[in-house]
Amino acid sequence: MDAASYGGVLHAVRDGGTCISVTDPSTPPSERDIRVAKVGVVPSSEGLAALLSELAAGRLVTRVADRLPLSSAAEAHRRAEEGGLRGKLALLP
Repeated sequence: MDAASYGGVLHAVRDGGTCISVTDPSTPPSERDIRVAKVGVVPSSEGLAALLSELAAGRLVTRVADRLPLSSAAEAHRRAEEGGLRGKLALLP
């Protein structure tokens, strides 16, 4: 998300909460005592395997807004760009 996008999500963060981006180098100014930060991510197949293991064991939980067939990838991108999702879109083979 870019700095302009943060304004679109900060309304969903409670006063005094935290908003962290892993995709954008910009960090907009804080408002309502919301901590706004960014973190760097290094691709790692070992790290991904560890996360998948935690997910499969039920120790890592994520919100899924919808599950779509891989053939609906274009629709998934459109929906993600529109915003307003409460969770991730999962593309299934």
